[in-house]
Parts: sequence; structure tokens; C-alpha cells
Amino acid sequence: MHGNEAVGREILMYLVQYLCSGYQAGDARIRRLIDQTRIHIMPSMNPDGFERAATLGPDSPRTSTSWGSYGRLNSERIDLNRNFPDMLPVWLLQVESQRRNHHVEIPEWYWDTLVAPETLSVILWSLSQPFVLAGSLHGGSVVVSYPFDSCGLRKVMRSYSEAPDDALFRKLAKVYVDGHRKMGKCGQVEPCNARNFTCKGGMTNGAEWYCVPGGMQDFSYLVTNCLEMTFELSCDKYPDEDELQTYWEDNKEALLSYMEAVHTGIKGFVRDGSGKGVANATISVEGVNHDVTTASDGDYWRLLLPGTHRVTASWEGFEQTRTCAVKDESPATVCDFSFSATTTWFASGNDVTGVTSQFSITPAESGRQTSNSFSLHSFSLIRSYLFFVLTLIVVWRS
Repeated sequence: MHGNEAVGREILMYLVQYLCSGYQAGDARIRRLIDQTRIHIMPSMNPDGFERAATLGPDSPRTSTSWGSYGRLNSERIDLNRNFPDMLPVWLLQVESQRRNHHVEIPEWYWDTLVAPETLSVILWSLSQPFVLAGSLHGGSVVVSYPFDSCGLRKVMRSYSEAPDDALFRKLAKVYVDGHRKMGKCGQVEPCNARNFTCKGGMTNGAEWYCVPGGMQDFSYLVTNCLEMTFELSCDKYPDEDELQTYWEDNKEALLSYMEAVHTGIKGFVRDGSGKGVANATISVEGVNHDVTTASDGDYWRLLLPGTHRVTASWEGFEQTRTCAVKDESPATVCDFSFSATTTWFASGNDVTGVTSQFSITPAESGRQTSNSFSLHSFSLIRSYLFFVLTLIVVWRS
């Protein structure tokens, strides 16, 4: 979404080519991913910024350094990754008894601020689809950054800002780092700045690095079902063309593994007494203060760590709780719910669901071609989607 951070934009174009050629060649892994996933790819959220950066190209320190910022902003001089509503303080300021831990309402005052058309397009798009997992591609460092980015109500800078799904975010970040050829390998990359993340596991909490109010990944987490992280791919934001192949090879396995990670956790349907899917039912996991909701057909997808989870589905006075087992490196466990005339229903101790799989990936942001990010969203046995975006890859299941 920053126009001068061109590596992610180009890597995603490589990814499109790789997926298409691999599918046509009969590659089993690629065929499985595409057949079970809806992938949309959008190369840029800030095409105007990219065109501005391209006028200087890779030979200017104003673009081709870790600190260069020429082309970072859009045509209205707006930093798109500071232009989303800063939802963490909004959430924390709500009265605790009335506080929702998901789908937090965007405050009215936000619409009186200068909202970029690119930002508005992404907000509307994010609210229109049941996205599950996302990634935003940036440049200027080599690290995975996970929520929260915002410091919330605190005045202390560079302090850890923990999300309810913090352990899950760290596990997903490690998936990307482990798949990358250099990101978490000390000494493989020259430090971009004073903080050498490659010697610190290749990942960081966003706010512990620096506070980002109005960032997209916090917005996605607090306003939608989507878990989103940021992938910083290079010290050089605008490298020479002949370096792009190396950046692609560095990130290829990481991107594929991260997309495949959407096939974890639990998934299923919430149905009423007649068997019809229930939209906007709430899915709660005991011990995790962050819920998700069902899509229009009553299907849902919830990424979770391995273990045994008590999961509750609720909707308009109906409530049902089940025990759902998630196994490490196994497909998502099917955990269905059915409401009847009984308001509350608890499963017996041996009612642990089995394991089934199927996922999908969905697109992300719109725009022409410049910055990148992606989101993932999983999905169910009835549908097969493929949704991937160059500026945001989203995966879902339904």
C-alpha cells in the first residue's frame, strides 16, 4: 500500500505465474491449493504512489533505501496505512459491560476525516466478504509484524500490544518465517536498521517495533473476521529489476505455506431447527476473547492453535456448546452446530469432532499496481473458492 515499496507487488506477480503454470503442469500441491481455495490477487493498493516512485526508480536513495519515502503516499498525500480507523482505542474506551470483542463499530467521527478512496474501497470490500487470513506486503525491513500495531490508550512507545489471538498470530508468523530463506536466519541478511530482526526470530509485535495508529491489520482484526499480518520483504524498497528473482525465491515457500495455513483450526455450519444456515451467529472459543461470526449461509471458519477447545455458537437467544479437537498439522476440524427449540445445549464429554479439510483464499485490496498485501479465508465442503490478492490475500471457507 506504500507506492515505493515495490518488492511485494512484483513478488505477487511471480506468484500468479507460478500458480497458473504449476496448475497447468499438474503440480499436485498447487492443484490441491487452487482446487480447494478461492484466490484473488491484487498487485497494488496505491498505484499513484508507485508511478511517482518509478520516476526516480532504483537509483535514487529517495526510493531505493530502507528509509526512502518518495512515492509512499497516494496522490492526495495520504499514508494509506495510517488512514484506517484506529480501532484499538475505540474498543478499549467502550464500557466494558457493552464491549464487543469482534466487529467493533467504526465510529461516526471517522467519516468526517479525510478518508482516501483507496482506503474506503478496501474497507467496503473487507466488510463484504467473510475473510479469514490476510497479509500485507511492505518493504524497508525483513520481518513479520503481527497485531496489535496500535499502542491503544498507552503513552509508552515501543511496548508490546497483545491481541487476544497473540499466540495464534505468533504461530502464523513463524509459518512465514520458517518458509522464508533468510528472514529468521541470523547473518543471512544485512541489518536494515538498528533492530536486526533476523537475529531475533524474524518476527515482532507491531507496537513493540513502533506504534501504527490507523493501520490495516488492526482494522481487519477488530472490525472483520480476518486475521492479518504484515510482511516486510526487503531493506531496499525499490531494488534493481535483476534482484527480483532472488526476492521471489526467498519468499516463494513462505507464501505457499502461509496460504496453506488457512486449512487449520475449525470450520462448520450453524443451522436452525429446519436445517437452514444461520447468518451472523457468533462463534466463541473459551479462553480467547475474540469471536467470529457466520457468513450468509451459516458457515464459519475459525483458525485456532492445536488443542481441545470449548466452542459456543449463539444467535438470538439460542446457544450451543461443543468440544472441538484441533490437531497439529491436520486439516481443519469440522464442528457443526444446530439450534432447536432448546435454548442451551451442551455436548457430552466424548462429543469431539473429527478432522476434515478444505479451504479457500480470497482477494484483498483494490487499486492498480503498487503495494501488496494479502488475506486468506477458509471454507467448507460445499464450496471451493480461490480468492487471492496481490495487495491482500484473503482466504475463506464456506
